[in-house]
Amino acid sequence: MGLDFIKDKTQSFTQCRDRSRENELEGDDLITRAISDTDVDLFRCRLVDQSADLVPGLKLVLRVHSESEIVVSQSGKVVAMVEPNEAMRLAELMRTTKVHTGILTVLTASESDIAGEFFVKPKQPFKKPRS
Repeated sequence: MGLDFIKDKTQSFTQCRDRSRENELEGDDLITRAISDTDVDLFRCRLVDQSADLVPGLKLVLRVHSESEIVVSQSGKVVAMVEPNEAMRLAELMRTTKVHTGILTVLTASESDIAGEFFVKPKQPFKKPRS
C-alpha cells in the first residue's frame, strides 16, 4: 500500500489561495481596516511594606480613600500607596469612566526598585470617552 501510493503518479498538489485572502493582503486596504492602538495607563506606586514580594503580573486591589490618597492592598494588607499626582489622575479616570465603587483591580507592571517604586496597570483598560 505504501510503496504503491508513493509510486503512483497522480496530479501533484498545488497550493491555492482564494480571492478573499488576496483581498485581505492588499496594501491599500490595510490602513482603513487597522485595529486602533490600545493605550495602557500605568500608575506609579511606592511601597509601604518593604517585605511585600511584588512580581510583574501580580493581582492587587486599589482602594480610594480620597482624591489624592489611594492605597494598594495585597491579600487585605496595605503594601503600597499610589503617588499623589498619579492618584489624582487615576481618580479622574475612574470618575470619567463611572467606576463609582472606589475599588479597582490592577496588575503589577514592574518589580519594585531599590527606592520601593513600581508601576501598576488596570486589569481592564479604561474606556476612553468619545471626543
